[in-house]
Amino acid sequence: MITSKPTKQRVNAKKARTHTKRKLMSSHLSKELRTKYKKRAVPVRSGDEVIIMRGSYQGLKGKVEQVKRKPLKVFIEGIRSEKKNGTKTKVGFNASNLMIISLNTSDAKRLKGENK
Repeated sequence: MITSKPTKQRVNAKKARTHTKRKLMSSHLSKELRTKYKKRAVPVRSGDEVIIMRGSYQGLKGKVEQVKRKPLKVFIEGIRSEKKNGTKTKVGFNASNLMIISLNTSDAKRLKGENK
């Protein structure tokens, strides 16, 4: 559905199927990776190293610990927030606010079939 209304964009992203959500959870590549792989963005996977570009955690680097498609969130190792009762919880980031600086290339097919 083509629309410019942010509310409808959010609803459509939430209702999307998982194979579509995978594409929605893409992050930009760093300049070095962009020239190497000739792609601007690829879907985020666990094991990728990313840098946070927006928000209160801006500038922090870390490895992707987990990618959850239902809430469209990416969780990074070592980044936790403290709740009022003192327990620590993972912080979820939107993939669009991250930049991939190192790819997890353990899967040889990863970049062959990406972004077609």
